[in-house]
This record gives sequence, structure tokens and C-alpha cells, in this order.
Amino acid sequence: MGKGKAPKAPDYAAAARETAEGNADAARIAAKANRVDQYTPYGNLTYFNPTSNQFNESAYNTALASYQNDLAKYNQDMKAQQGQKFQQQLTKPTAPTREQFMTGYDPDRWAMRVDLAPEQQQLLDAQNQTSLGLASLQNKGLDYVSNMLSKPFDQDALPAQMVNAGETAQDAILRRLQPTLDRQDEALRSRLQNQGITIGSDAYGSEMFNQSQRNNDLMLAAAIRGIDVGNQARQQAIQEQSFFRNEPLNTLNAVRTGAQVTNPSFTNVPQQQTTAGPDLLSAANMQYGADMNAYNADQAAFGGMMGGLFSLGGAALGSPWMGKAMGFGG
Repeated sequence: MGKGKAPKAPDYAAAARETAEGNADAARIAAKANRVDQYTPYGNLTYFNPTSNQFNESAYNTALASYQNDLAKYNQDMKAQQGQKFQQQLTKPTAPTREQFMTGYDPDRWAMRVDLAPEQQQLLDAQNQTSLGLASLQNKGLDYVSNMLSKPFDQDALPAQMVNAGETAQDAILRRLQPTLDRQDEALRSRLQNQGITIGSDAYGSEMFNQSQRNNDLMLAAAIRGIDVGNQARQQAIQEQSFFRNEPLNTLNAVRTGAQVTNPSFTNVPQQQTTAGPDLLSAANMQYGADMNAYNADQAAFGGMMGGLFSLGGAALGSPWMGKAMGFGG
């Protein structure tokens, strides 16, 4: 107990760096735990470090041989000093690491690779060959479509309700109907003449008028039917031209269509959460606080003890016998 020195403040910067390094190591461990390779009958998924192939093996072997020689000499020196009163401080050599001899090595770099099963790879190669062949046909199909697009839809090529050269469907039906109408008119005139009904009479005029009405009805029906036939012929011609116009596009789409490659499916593995490393900064701060409390308690105890001694000394000096002993009083 006494006036000791106050505890030295910790190196907070070093503690903070060590804490950060611990957190980084914990994150690396979690990342490594989450890189779970998967193997299926259709293919595999594996993780690797893409920078690990830049290893200088020759330089590493040289450094490893030098380390082994230094380690053997260190062991010999340590054995030689056994039993000696004054021993020389020796430093044990440090073994080289592979990471020290990797150019551009990054331990936090990860890559994922999917490898198909041999049968699936053969199927993929065959599909690629087929796709290359279809690509050549596709170029031909593009030329085919280009030629088609250079020929716009020609409405002049559509039939204008024509069923024969220079004749509409209506004219054709009326032409076919006309002999029948002529025979019916001739039969009516013969019948009226046989009945004694003369031309110009009211009865003759009435019969001929009725016959004319019947002929008009037949001609009207024939005209409507002819229009319908002409429209149907025009619609059919439009459909044919549309077919020939779309046929190159359909052919091109058929060429472009092919079997697609199916990648193997992988399951989602449980993820390892990142945990924090040791909080060395808080630990250093708490240790410093505990040391300061102990120091303050020691100083307080020392001060109390000294105060008690001074009180005892003052009381002794004030007593009569102590005064006589020291030459004070009578």
C-alpha cells in the first residue's frame, strides 16, 4: 500500500483494430460455411477461389527449405543452452504460408461453377450443334422474309367479284338464268294464244305483267346470289394472300424454335449468420476502469491510514506526560 502509479491507459486504437480483425474473421468463417457444394445426377455446383491459381510454387519451396534449416539450427541452439546460467534470447523462425507466394491472391474472392453430368453435357453439345445449324437456316429465313416484305399486299390481284374472265358472279348467274326466263315467256304466250286471249287485251296484259314480276324476282335473287358468290371469292383470295404473306414468318419462327437447355436445379442451403468477433475494445476499456477503481481505492485507503497516523501523533503531543518528556510545562 502506498502512492503507486496510476494504471496506464490501454491502446484503444490497437484494441479497435483487433476488434475489427475479429469481426472480419467471423464474416469470412460465415461466408465459407455458406459455400456448400452440391452434387446432383444432372450436374454439380461447386465454389472456389478464382485467385488461388496464381501460386509461385518454386519460390514457396525455396522459402520452405530455408525455414526448415533455420528451425533445425534453432532447435540445436536451444538444446545447447540447456543448463547454462546465462541463456541467449533466441527467436523461433516462422513458417512461410502459401498465401505469401500468390500474386493477386484475395482470400475473400469466391466463384461458383456449374458442371453438367457427362450425359447432360453431351446433350448440350448436340443441342448447340443443332442450334448452329438452325442459325444458318435462320439467315436464309431472314432473306425469305425480306423478299416477302419487299412485295406489299397487292389488292389489284384480288378478284373484283369475278368468277370468269371479264364476268362477275352476278352476270354468270343471270346468263344461266336467262334461257329459263325466255322459255317461260314463250310458254306463257303460247298458252294465252291457245286460250284465245289476244295480244293487247286486258287479260293478255295482266298475264304478261305477272310474268314480268316473276322474272324480276328471279333476276333479283340471282343478282343477290351473284354478289354473295363474288364476295366469298374475294374473301378467299384475301385469305390466300394473307397465308402466302405470313408463311415466311411462320417458317422463320419454326426454325428459331428448338429445345432449350435445362440447368440442374439446386436447393437452398441453410445460411450461417455472421457473428461478431471478440469485443477487445470494450474489454480493454472495462479492464482499464477496473484498474482505475482499484488504484483509487488503494489511494483512498492510504490517505485514510496517513490521516489516522497524524491524528494519533497530534493526540500524543498534546498529552501532559508527553509534554514533560519533551521539556514542555513544569
